[in-house]
Amino acid sequence: MKKLVKLTVLTVLLFTCKNIVKAADYIWPIDEKNAYETYIEYNYGRRTYNSKAYDLKYPGGQLEGYYSRNENHYGVDITGIKGQNYDVISVVDGTVLTTSLDQLWNPSLSYIDRNQRNASFDGGGYGNYIVIKEDKTGKCFLYGHLKANSVTLRNGNKVTKGQKIGVMGSSGDSGHMHLHFEVRLNQNYTTTGKNLVITTTYGLETLNPTDYIGTKAPEKPVVEEKKIEQPVKPEETKEDKKIEPEKTNKETKAQVINTEYSSNKDYGILTITLDKNVTTSPSINIIINSEKRKAIVLSKEYNKYTYKVKYNEFDITTFGEITMEIDSNNELEYFSKTIGYLNELKIKDTYEESYYNKLGDLNKDGKVNAVDASLTLSLYSKIISHEELTEEEKDQMTRADMDKDGRINSIDASLILDYYANKSTSWADEKQEKIISCDVNKDHAVNYQDYSMINAMIRNGEQNNVYDRKFDLNKDGVLNKNDIEFYKQILKEYGTR
Repeated sequence: MKKLVKLTVLTVLLFTCKNIVKAADYIWPIDEKNAYETYIEYNYGRRTYNSKAYDLKYPGGQLEGYYSRNENHYGVDITGIKGQNYDVISVVDGTVLTTSLDQLWNPSLSYIDRNQRNASFDGGGYGNYIVIKEDKTGKCFLYGHLKANSVTLRNGNKVTKGQKIGVMGSSGDSGHMHLHFEVRLNQNYTTTGKNLVITTTYGLETLNPTDYIGTKAPEKPVVEEKKIEQPVKPEETKEDKKIEPEKTNKETKAQVINTEYSSNKDYGILTITLDKNVTTSPSINIIINSEKRKAIVLSKEYNKYTYKVKYNEFDITTFGEITMEIDSNNELEYFSKTIGYLNELKIKDTYEESYYNKLGDLNKDGKVNAVDASLTLSLYSKIISHEELTEEEKDQMTRADMDKDGRINSIDASLILDYYANKSTSWADEKQEKIISCDVNKDHAVNYQDYSMINAMIRNGEQNNVYDRKFDLNKDGVLNKNDIEFYKQILKEYGTR
């Protein structure tokens, strides 16, 4: 009971402290030279985590294990464009509390980028990491999964806001390149165990990082070109003047001499450079899989033009090579070029296990409720009485340990009831059911293959009066275009590229 009271008080304190500091007082943890390419892909808080879907974000990495569970994410994951290098910087003036070089297990070892999960003892899962304590507030900022050999700081080193402290990598328990960034309360770390990061109250001490660094990276800075003043030529004498050829009225059209393109999951930024200035900004068509949309002009600097490509303007099911096309006119030559690739929009976490084996769902009925809390208390009673557990009860124990302290007790039962009462589980279960219903071929992903099957079945149903309830996604008793719209809505809400 005392532990519950302490946990409640700590939760209230965390909520109260949350609004003390505004995000504007801190900076984005990636150096400004290419920070605009980075974004938060996994937020702080509760999430249904599927390691296989996470790993496959960057295909080719060897998988050491596979698991799916509902868990707390105590920081934010920031990533960028595959293959790019991103310098990680300190968001505060402070003192280094500890790094992976200080840990007792394998001291001074620099971990390689594994691009796989369950790496043994790599900084307690963080790989190459740094914890910096802010001098002004005492709060601690953790940077995890840094690139090999990029960590050189040690305990006691002073750092300033904006100073480079490492490079984004994929060391430790990581499926692909990203920075795991945490904000913790004033913390006294232990020097026992295999690393110096984990503390006995880990998780209860963390705060939402977006309250400090914001939710989006800074925009790409617009650099104005300096105009070079031409020297005034002295007047020429008749002897100096050269005979110039007569000018014709016909001028050559402007041509594209350079293109640059970068993108994140929602939009792309395209910059074109012409060999000379033109009167109006060129009209750019963006073509993906035969679907054509206009790019939006963002800025113009003499002969350099920047455009925004909005992926959400294309159909939800459109993906493939991205081609830019400039219409020819009186000033421009026609130009066409493939500039990138738009990944397929899909939902990867539709595994049956993530629904039926979620943490807290002891009886595997797809819901976390009072029945599961009662089963937890029953397990607790048998454990303290030293009664032998059945195989089913042993299986239930893996989902009953809500606070992950390695024990099953009344605290876990209370947390199950709290989850049931406050986390809108009925809505969450309904959402999961909708997502799984769209995975008609049961390949554990909602993607274009399901879309093709649904389309074909609806055409067959309309022509031959065939009804298959598996394809009746909106459960209205008929197969028609409303099921396609239902599928697209689910993909739009929960899909990622």
